[in-house]
Amino acid sequence: MAHVLPPLPYAPEALEPHLDAQTMTIHHGKHHQAYVTNLNAAIEKAPELATWTLDELCAKINEVPEAVRVCQRAGITVRMVTGDNIHTAQHIARECGILTDD
Repeated sequence: MAHVLPPLPYAPEALEPHLDAQTMTIHHGKHHQAYVTNLNAAIEKAPELATWTLDELCAKINEVPEAVRVCQRAGITVRMVTGDNIHTAQHIARECGILTDD
């Protein structure tokens, strides 16, 4: 099973004026895609991991080859679109109306 980068859950321009659509498109479509591509390439060299979910890979990180650990450390588990600080991401998302405190 190859891992796939899910689409953004909102339009790339949804964070404007804080982050422009081009930045979001590049960040998500190129930067985050590279993490997924590199993870899939690492897993090709360890076929016993081919059926593991991303959660399993992270939970059992000490049991996987170094190449997969490198992908995890590089950010394959990034959970926000700005890629660096969850508080910054939450603030921008609230400002743009795509995140509420509910």
